Formats: sequence, structure tokens, C-alpha cells
Amino acid sequence: MDKPITVATEDLKKAIVEAINECKLPAFIIGYVLKDILTEIEKLNQDQMAYDRKVYEESLSKGDSDE
Repeated sequence: MDKPITVATEDLKKAIVEAINECKLPAFIIGYVLKDILTEIEKLNQDQMAYDRKVYEESLSKGDSDE
């Protein structure tokens, strides 16, 4: 069985908090790092959405709807 998303999310949060606590950097530096990471994640989300839309629209044009 795959790990439920709720458990995986909680594990990720704990790992991030542990990494932040262990790095001993000032909060304002951590803020910059987290902001950079969030920017990268948002770009990946946009790319995924564009890809998913393209694949979906191509499947509709071929008549391969899964409905």
C-alpha cells in the first residue's frame, strides 16, 4: 500500500522543520530560501498543468475520453 497523502504531507512537514532547526541559519535567510523553493514549485506546477492540459486536449481530439 502506498503511503496516504495525509501521512506523506505530515512527514514532509516534519522533515522540513527538522532541516530548518538543524541548519542554524537566521530566520530571514530561511525565508529567502523557502521563497526560492516555493517559486520553483510554482513553476513546476504551471508546467505540469500545461502538460496535463495538452495531453487531455489531445486525447479529446482523438476521441479517447475516459468518461
